[in-house]
Amino acid sequence: MSNIISQMTDAKQSIAAASPLNIRSSEDQFQDIDDSFWTAPKEWDQWFTNQPPVDVAESFDLSDFEAHYTTPNELALSLGYRDVAHMEQELKISTADLEYLSFKETNDIILLKERGIANEGVCAKVKLELKQTAVLTRDAFDAQLMLENGTEDSLSHCAIDIIITDEFGNNVTDMFGIYPPTLTGFTGGSSDLGSLPGKSTGTANWIFIPGADCAIGKETVYYVGGFLRYTENGQELTFPLTSVAITVYPQPELDLDYFWQRDVYADDPWTEEIEPSIPFELAVMVHNKGGGVAQNLRIESAQPEIVENEKGLLIDFKIIASQVAGQNMTPSLNVNFGDIDAGQTSIATWLMTSTLQGQFTDLKVSFTHVNGFGNPKMAFIRLPSNRTEFVTARKTRSSAQK
Repeated sequence: MSNIISQMTDAKQSIAAASPLNIRSSEDQFQDIDDSFWTAPKEWDQWFTNQPPVDVAESFDLSDFEAHYTTPNELALSLGYRDVAHMEQELKISTADLEYLSFKETNDIILLKERGIANEGVCAKVKLELKQTAVLTRDAFDAQLMLENGTEDSLSHCAIDIIITDEFGNNVTDMFGIYPPTLTGFTGGSSDLGSLPGKSTGTANWIFIPGADCAIGKETVYYVGGFLRYTENGQELTFPLTSVAITVYPQPELDLDYFWQRDVYADDPWTEEIEPSIPFELAVMVHNKGGGVAQNLRIESAQPEIVENEKGLLIDFKIIASQVAGQNMTPSLNVNFGDIDAGQTSIATWLMTSTLQGQFTDLKVSFTHVNGFGNPKMAFIRLPSNRTEFVTARKTRSSAQK
């Protein structure tokens, strides 16, 4: 490859001396000579014939020109390709209808080849996983049932069927999350409430959590009632419960958008010098598009973990600091947003470091609602679907830093 480059330099000087455009021969003007191939194609087309113009024939030997110039096939072979077609396929270029290659064309092809070699050297890919937990305070209702057994006999198969209705009497129980009851005084409750011994009192406490759609835009009243069932002396009895009104206020609804800096600057494995690692950013933008306040929102983060590294690349990532809403950086993995009012947006940033330079090429975010009772209507946090967000580096590096 170095031989080709040196031949190109000699040829440039020879052609400059005999050029019909009278371009002066100078190392600094080689790019100008290359450009002249494109700005004056009619003049240079004559150079690719077997009968050059008379006014330059005495000062320019076509055989010397052919000795310095290269054909697409010669360049392909010198670069290690089987033929021109192989070179064009690998580099995704076309040299159709070109008998000879100009200096610019030859240089461009050589650069493509060199970049391809470099890319093959650093094409090792690693998959990074970062686990985070979003926590916020939610509104909830506490309901209690007290059952007094004044008889000597035990009440068995005690159970409560909780029913929540709206102002029109529609059953909307599935719009709420209901935690299993906390029991006192009942025994053997493998399911439902269990049994209540004679001459004793039992209590059961439930927590109701309204879903995101329970109060859209305004406060909404619901009614909590149901039925109490138990068996006494072999007879199953059912009693209705008096409904109690509860008022649900608009809830928060959070959209989370993650942004990951594409370019990561750190040590270049292809140089002897050890370049410094420059921190890069992972950010999340939280937008509360619901009607209520997101109370005490915080995101707890673990350190990133490499989960795939097929080629065993010696690389490591680490979170070194975090920041919320432009405040001072803190050496913490966790970020505390506090309260986010309806319609407001807040941004948190984590600073990370890598031991090797590279680029992030893909970003996927998944979300699982914990303690959501398996009901998607209970989730206040939403992630955008099929989105990959990158930001470019805001810092610049000198040429010495590579």
